[in-house]
Amino acid sequence: IKSNVMENSYVNNVEIKKCLPNKIKLIIEERQADYAIQYASSYLYIDSQGYILEISNNEENLPIIEGFSTDLSNIKENDKLENSDFKKLDMVKKIMFTAKINEMANLITKIDVSNEENYVIYLATEGKIAYLGNGTELNTRFLYVKAILREQQGKSGEIFADVDLNSEYVYFRENI
Repeated sequence: IKSNVMENSYVNNVEIKKCLPNKIKLIIEERQADYAIQYASSYLYIDSQGYILEISNNEENLPIIEGFSTDLSNIKENDKLENSDFKKLDMVKKIMFTAKINEMANLITKIDVSNEENYVIYLATEGKIAYLGNGTELNTRFLYVKAILREQQGKSGEIFADVDLNSEYVYFRENI
């Protein structure tokens, strides 16, 4: 029973308990889709541990992650991202955690982790892209991004928070 239930990609763990006289109780711990990876016209939904939970044509309201090196051509549900992508996934989790603390997580539509020296978040509803640098001092960088979002409301453009915060200023460049 356990192995059959574990075949479902959304199931993380199953515990089976016998309830006398003639019943069993299944306790199922589920995985949750946290991020999406766009592949051709489909979306791969993954959890925070890197498991592929679902392959779907429907777009959910989850941040899309770009820049993983896992070969997606033969991937199927219940597979896991390659080990080389776990460092990138950890950075995605840090970015989303910091965004949540700063009440900005719902604004992030896409995260690009292809360049470890400059992570990029897309804030489509605001019409802005923010460059976060190598992931150091994320909270301070998000505070600057949040302030610029307030100041530059209604304007589309790029926020450059990838600067040395000790000697340079975070700035906004409006799209023309």
